[in-house]
Amino acid sequence: MDIRKLFRKNKEVKPDSRIVECREEINERIRKAISEDRFTFFELYEIRDILDKAEKTNDFEKYKFFYDVTMQWDKVCKLSRDAGEMINNICENNKDKILAIHRTFLGEMDFDNNIPSNVNLSSILNDGLINNGHGMQGGFSKVPELSLTTSPLSGFGGFINMIGNYKNNNVTVILAFPKEEVDEDLSFINEDSSNKIYIKNGNLNMINPSYILGALIRNDSGIVEYYPKEVLLSKSIKL
Repeated sequence: MDIRKLFRKNKEVKPDSRIVECREEINERIRKAISEDRFTFFELYEIRDILDKAEKTNDFEKYKFFYDVTMQWDKVCKLSRDAGEMINNICENNKDKILAIHRTFLGEMDFDNNIPSNVNLSSILNDGLINNGHGMQGGFSKVPELSLTTSPLSGFGGFINMIGNYKNNNVTVILAFPKEEVDEDLSFINEDSSNKIYIKNGNLNMINPSYILGALIRNDSGIVEYYPKEVLLSKSIKL
């Protein structure tokens, strides 16, 4: 007998039965969602990672906390399967970037071969995303922080922001900034960083559209689909 194998076997921790029970419920919800062509909140990149780590360490309290919160959000999650998988790919393939979202209401969309477009969306994709700082409160900033118009797409809170409803938003713009220019709090690394992120339109600061990856858009049925920028531009309304 290999004593090393015996030692490893004895070191194995028996899975907490409560975690196993929760995991079985999660798996059942995922199977049901697959049959409905829907993506569950449990399958999102960092949520999955949090639960996996808690399971491996047998940390039931941590597992149960995220399980309970995720269960509540999953009940209102209306991501299509394609959209959820695209978001997972974005997170996994852009670990060298700072991912962010901007939620907005752009009104009704025109659909051409299932690709949405409208004048306001075209303006964002072509001209950039306006950041007027505290302009709504009457106080403009020469160099407004990105956090005034975008939120981080990272960690548990970031995904909740992505799925959540904000001022009846029907569009969530996904952005990716270079880490050498922007930190995890969406603050500029140095004074020159803002010049690389913003382009000027008169007195307005516009986030360069080159940092936009695409957008999550809620269709007439309430289902959220993801569209890469190049796909949206293919049907962009010319201003």
